[in-house]
Amino acid sequence: MEELKKRSAYQEYVRDNGEEPSLPGLKYTPKQLFWISAANIWCGKYRPEVLKLRLQAGSHSPAQFRVIGTVSNLEEFGETFGCSPGSPMRPAKKCSVW
Repeated sequence: MEELKKRSAYQEYVRDNGEEPSLPGLKYTPKQLFWISAANIWCGKYRPEVLKLRLQAGSHSPAQFRVIGTVSNLEEFGETFGCSPGSPMRPAKKCSVW
């Protein structure tokens, strides 16, 4: 839900203010930077034994799956990064709740 709020806020900002210019020296577009920033909060690395424990006893998905699971189900993500239709990050069959 939080990702959808961020996405909507960003889309509203662009609609009201126009497309942002790219930052000098970066190879990413402003839209790509939005997705990178949204995923950045979930960056982390688990030791295999900790990941196994979290999968078995935790109530939340590990961070990497929270990001991949969310963005791979959003068509805008695949379009923004030029992912091929049907690829893992732009699957043909998507899960949609809202």
